[in-house]
Amino acid sequence: MSVVSDKWIAYKCNDWQVELSATLLDEMRSDRVRALPNETGGVLIGAYDIARRRVYIVYQVKAPEDSISSPTSFIRGCANLPDCLKYIYQTTLDNLTYIGEWHSHPSDDTRKSMDDMKLHEAIVDYNRENCLPGCMMILGTNSLSIFIDE
Repeated sequence: MSVVSDKWIAYKCNDWQVELSATLLDEMRSDRVRALPNETGGVLIGAYDIARRRVYIVYQVKAPEDSISSPTSFIRGCANLPDCLKYIYQTTLDNLTYIGEWHSHPSDDTRKSMDDMKLHEAIVDYNRENCLPGCMMILGTNSLSIFIDE
């Protein structure tokens, strides 16, 4: 895996600043368009700077083959995901880690649905075990919402 990015996009969310690779965002937008009219998504990979309250998102693990996608929902599957994450952790000496999840909405509405609220809570609970905040990102036609909580 190699990541090359010449630009970062900064988002303020709660007391955190999220730095998102522009190259990654372009890739996610392309994934969203290819999946239309269905939703799609994936796993966000990056690094935390706890002292400065920053999250750097540099890579995604694309939707596994067993993911379920429809115009109103996306359920991320797990096929090969543990091995993929293990490879990332080992090859980066644990410098890159699981940050959270992203998914798309077919419209430009990036507000959280009831299911999205449950997912975000599950991500936050999962990351809390490692004393890290959990992040969820929703990508719409022309908009992006990032939710991060501890």
